[in-house]
Amino acid sequence: MPGAIVEKLNRASVTAMAKPEVKEALDKAGVEAQSSTPAAFATLIHADLEKWTRVIRAAGIEPQ
Repeated sequence: MPGAIVEKLNRASVTAMAKPEVKEALDKAGVEAQSSTPAAFATLIHADLEKWTRVIRAAGIEPQ
């Protein structure tokens, strides 16, 4: 996805999550949302992928 679109979507989501009504709705839904940068989110996704790959392999889980 083009960087300009990623940045625009990120700005819009950060703005939305800063609104009290959005925070309240997310809290009621049990969602703990955090604002971040696209780069920080990519780092999180890669770290989670590595972690869960190790867990799945260690548990011997096979695709079905």
